Order: sequence, then structure tokens, then C-alpha cells
Amino acid sequence: NITKCCTEVCPEHIKITDNALIPMKERVVDLRFDPLIRLFRRNQK
Repeated sequence: NITKCCTEVCPEHIKITDNALIPMKERVVDLRFDPLIRLFRRNQK
């Protein structure tokens, strides 16, 4: 599991909990597959 690996080697001894990682993953997925964002990106080109 990548997220568990990242928490173990995180610099500056920052503690990242599962509660923080799950919403971050969901946000990335939402931005990538959001149809409005896709249309906006297409119009910018």
C-alpha cells in the first residue's frame, strides 16, 4: 500500500493519518473525473 509506505518515511516526522489520506484520494479522483473540470480544461486550450 503506497499510502502506508509514505506515512512511514514521511520527512520532518509529520504524522499523516488514514483520516487525512482518504479525503485527499477522493478529491484527486473527483477532480480528474469531474465533467465540468474536463470541459473547462478543453475550453482553455
